[in-house]
Formats: sequence, structure tokens, C-alpha cells
Amino acid sequence: MNISDFLLCTFQGDTLTPPTNYVAEITNVDVAASTFNCRLVDTGQQFTFRYSLNTSGPWQGSDTAGTNYIIDTHDIYTAGAIDPYPQGVAAITFADNKRYFCYVESVDPTTDVLFYHHGTPKLSIQNNVITKSSWDQYPVGGQINLIEGYVLSSEEPQVTPSTTTSTSSVSSGSTKYLFVDVSPWEKNPNWEALINAPDFYGAILKATQGRKGYSNDKGWFKKNWSILKNVANARYGSTWFRGAYLFLNLWDDGVVQADYYLDTITDAGGWDNGDMIPAIDVELGHDGSDGKPRSRNQDASSQQIVDCTTACADRLRSVTGRNVMLYGRGAMRDKGIRSKMGCDVVWNPCYTSTIVMHGLEAWTLDDVVLWQYCGDGKSAIDENKLPKSIPGFGNADISVYIEGKNKPSFDKLRERMGIGT
Repeated sequence: MNISDFLLCTFQGDTLTPPTNYVAEITNVDVAASTFNCRLVDTGQQFTFRYSLNTSGPWQGSDTAGTNYIIDTHDIYTAGAIDPYPQGVAAITFADNKRYFCYVESVDPTTDVLFYHHGTPKLSIQNNVITKSSWDQYPVGGQINLIEGYVLSSEEPQVTPSTTTSTSSVSSGSTKYLFVDVSPWEKNPNWEALINAPDFYGAILKATQGRKGYSNDKGWFKKNWSILKNVANARYGSTWFRGAYLFLNLWDDGVVQADYYLDTITDAGGWDNGDMIPAIDVELGHDGSDGKPRSRNQDASSQQIVDCTTACADRLRSVTGRNVMLYGRGAMRDKGIRSKMGCDVVWNPCYTSTIVMHGLEAWTLDDVVLWQYCGDGKSAIDENKLPKSIPGFGNADISVYIEGKNKPSFDKLRERMGIGT
């Protein structure tokens, strides 16, 4: 339970069948007193209720006039750091800064919503402009400031995780776990700036491309692999993690490339208990139309890509005993690949305002562990929801950890990303 969460509840004594649902925004939480304040979104009526972590209700309280109320049933929803999705719920902030809670019917081509409060008004929204409305207060042509997907919350008041370099625990209520991925193009990343940036939990480095001798990063990975651990001090393995990916040459031997990747990590100091599972980057690269040299990956057949990636993943799993993460979507989309290619979870790059799965038909949204929503500072997502740059670090490729349509869990992040395995 947090300030700005929404409470959907019924009151004892309501004789209607079914009872009326009321929507309130939580305005204050007093952990010591086990009380919270809330305001009905449609009437503004304000309440104070005493809550219990051991029971689901009833919860007793009163309004500002002293009239007693008892919450009979309830659900609490919290901001999920996600865009709205069909059959989900969301909060809309209008141009007058008033916030309301709604059910999302669809998101394409317009976002169509049905509000939970009395009267259940309906709106259609496109590019933050109201295109259809049954609500006189917000007619067609009006603007909204923000629409944000919400998820079902635990009732325990949450604490924002520390983002300093000191030792700290991370609350299970955290909803944003951000990571950057960096290649040798960034010669001297400012890791201190990254580790002090809010909501960032680590970085994934490009370790290799192809087999030994194909490319030379002049010691960049070896240098930054150790820095990425040491700069975190006590946070490493606790609230700060590192990862490494290999960029596959899809026309070459996947086993040979896997071995070179593993040897490179060993030479840089090896794996430790704060490291993520191995990641395989499957991309077609430049097609030559922009004047840059055409990548040989463009000419790999679907079967070559499947065989190369599967062989690489199987080798990584056999040697490390860990799961393997697949990065990419466009190659599978363009080549019509409907295979997981030996991988266990997926890292989905798409810079749209909502996550796109086209190209990952072999996977479900629940298989996605990272959504790379921003590429070198470019993204369609609202910067009020997720950052596109990092102070002192600059533009970057940024990913957010997700768990399908559920609220992200820090413990689940550690499990799915293989931390400590």
C-alpha cells in the first residue's frame, strides 16, 4: 500500500446486489499507527481507516464528518511502471491533474477505457487526446497528461529502494528495475553515475562477437567486467548485478563462438555470485541500404540461425549449468523463425510505447525478463514513466525487468536472471 495507490472496495450495509464498488485514491499511510487516508475519486469524500496485514478485512474507519464506515471487501492497485494493456487497469491523469481509475478495454488503434466510479463513464484516447467521451466533465478534444498501467498490490506499505552505493535492502514493493547494456563503442562508461542513478540495478556488457580473432575490443571487456563489480562495493550481488552477452555471427559455428565467449569471461576474472545468466544476441545487422557495409548475418537462412543459436545455447548451458537468455526480435520476425532456439528466457528490444511481441511468436509475454524500451536515448515511451537518459552517463540502451502483466518482484528478478546460480 502506497500513496497514490487506488482502493476498489465495498462497504458493509450496502443492500444492493451486487454491492456498489467505490474507488478511492490513497493519500497517506501511517505505518506506525496502521492507518491510511483515502479520498473517493468522484465525490471527494475523505476517510481514515485502520488496516491489518494479517486479515483481509473488514477494516473500520470514519469520514471527516465522524460517520463510521466499514470496508467489507477490497483490492488495492499500485503503479506498475507499464503501459496500459487490454483487460488490465490503469490510472489516468487529466489536464486538470485529477486522477481516476479505469478498466482498459483495448489499446489499438485507440485506448478505450471504462471508469470504475459511479456512472462508469467511457472514453477513447489517442495521442493523449480524447476522441470519444460519455463524460461531460471530459469531452471530446480534451487532453490527458498521463495514462499508466496499474497492477494488483500487496497490502503491506512499501519502501522505495535505496539507490546509493551503501549497503541496503530492496523492498519487495519496488516496481522499476532498470539495466543498461553497453558495448565497446562507449569507451569509458561513467559507472559511478550509473550506480547512483535511481532505479538502476546493473549493466550488461558486450563480451564477444563471433569466434576468436573476428573482432578485437582492445581489452575493453576485461577492464570493465572487473570495474562493474568493484564500483558497486557492497551492493554487488545484493542490489547491483552485471551481465555479459555474445553477438552471434549467424553464419558461423555456434559452439566455437560459445567457447570463445566463456574463455573471454574466464580471462576477465570469471563469473561471480552477482552475475546474470549468459545472453545471446541474435541480430541481422545492417542490410546495406543506409550506405554501411551489409552484414553477413543478413544472408543467413532461417535454418542457419536456428542451428547456430541452438548450438550456442546448448553449449553455454552444458558448461555453466545455467539458463540462457535470448536477445532480439527483428531477426526472428524477418526470417519467420518460430523456435526458442534452445534459450530459456527472452530480452525483447522494442522502442514503442507498449511492448511488441511480433517476431517472438515462440514466446509469451511471461517469458520476457527484460524489455529494452530505449535505444541510445530513443524511445516512444513517456519519459515520466521510464528514463531515456542517465545524468552523467548520457544516452544509453536501457531495459526494464518485467514479469508479464504482474507486478515485478525483486526476489523473482534474482531467480529468473540467475543471480547466485
